[in-house]
Amino acid sequence: MEYEFIKRFKKSSFTLMNKDPRTNEPNVSMYDKPNILSYINQIEFLLSAEGVSIDIMSSDAITEKFYYPKNKKYKAHIFIQDGQFVLTEGSELRRPLKSSEHWKTGNFFNRYNRLIDSYIEDGKVIEENGIFKTTINLSFDTPSRVGELVSGQSTNGWTFFEGLRELQTLDYE
Repeated sequence: MEYEFIKRFKKSSFTLMNKDPRTNEPNVSMYDKPNILSYINQIEFLLSAEGVSIDIMSSDAITEKFYYPKNKKYKAHIFIQDGQFVLTEGSELRRPLKSSEHWKTGNFFNRYNRLIDSYIEDGKVIEENGIFKTTINLSFDTPSRVGELVSGQSTNGWTFFEGLRELQTLDYE
C-alpha cells in the first residue's frame, strides 16, 4: 500500500518530503492484490472526506479567481481551492538568489533548491532554456511558499500576489 500511495502522491500536486527509495513494485500475491486495492480505495475515500484529494488538480475546471504577482516580471498565477494556494501549470519558478546561501545557516537556499530539484525529479517541473516551468498545478499551505518559489527570494505571499492581502483581511473580520 505504501508503494502505491507514494506513486500516487508523486503524480499529485502534493510534495513528498519522505524520499522513499521504493521504485519497484513489491511482489504481492494475486490473491492478496484485490484486498490491498480495496484497502487503498477505502483510504482514498477517507482522505477525500477530510478534504485531501490525491488527484491532479486541473485549472480547466476552476472557476475561482486567479491572483497574479504584483511585479509583472514574474510569470505565474495562483488560485485558492479547499484552503490551499495552488500554483498553476505553466507557471515559472526561480532558484533562490545566490546571496541567500549566506543567510544565517543557508536554510532558505538549500531548502528551495532541494524542493525544485525534487519537483524536477518527479516530473512536476521541467527546465526549458534555463527557465523552470510547472507541468502540473502545485498546492501549498501558504502563499509565501509560492511567492518564494516564483521569485527565488524570501517574500510575504499575501503582499506578493495582487488582491490576496484584501482576502486575508476579509478572513479575519
